Amino acid sequence: MVTKNSINYNSSDFDALATFDLKDTVVKTISSDAGSATPSSHIYTIVGANGIASSGAGSTITLSGAGLPAGDFDFISSATANNSATITFTGLSSTYFIYMILIEKIVPATDDSELYLRTSTNGGANYDAGASDYAWGYIFAGAASHGTAANTSGSYIRASNALGNAAGETASIRMVLYNPSNTQYTFTMIDESRNNSSSQLISSKRYGCRKSAADVDAIQFLMSAGNITSGNFKLYGLKAS
Repeated sequence: MVTKNSINYNSSDFDALATFDLKDTVVKTISSDAGSATPSSHIYTIVGANGIASSGAGSTITLSGAGLPAGDFDFISSATANNSATITFTGLSSTYFIYMILIEKIVPATDDSELYLRTSTNGGANYDAGASDYAWGYIFAGAASHGTAANTSGSYIRASNALGNAAGETASIRMVLYNPSNTQYTFTMIDESRNNSSSQLISSKRYGCRKSAADVDAIQFLMSAGNITSGNFKLYGLKAS
């Protein structure tokens, strides 16, 4: 009797004519019986890529996460603003030569406010806010206006300004922090695209520095007035080698 996907038969209906062996190139799997497969070993080739290293000895294969090679950014952490007074990232170290912060669609609680950046040298226990701790500047352009601004001495780096909180008034920002663990001035470059508090589309190139020959191991974002209603913040790191 033949049924779909199976054959039912009685062993008395068949004569044993020959035996069959799998070729050596076919992998054998032994589950519950006590026998052994022949041949007893096979060769596997696993190519390490995208931060994965492989090695093997005998019947053991080892895969290890070696991290991304130099030239690729590691994702480190993220934070989502929810009527937040500040957004902070701590643990910056010499592991990474460059840090990049991506800020998506930030909205302030207070209309026409500014986004500030401050730094810390003690893991975020406090953030530098002296009257002459920072210098910054920017060039901006839009359909309705363009210009420049600069401040050689201030208590923050201005990462964005004229932020609005009406529908569609958001900003998206890419910030690069250069070698903050080095005991020299810490510099940053900022690219920004936003609809400002007048609903004008603005693009700007910003720059700034922490004017101290000291390491930076934490950063803080805050508004010039009020809280950060919403926005996604993501931190990445680029290894030197």
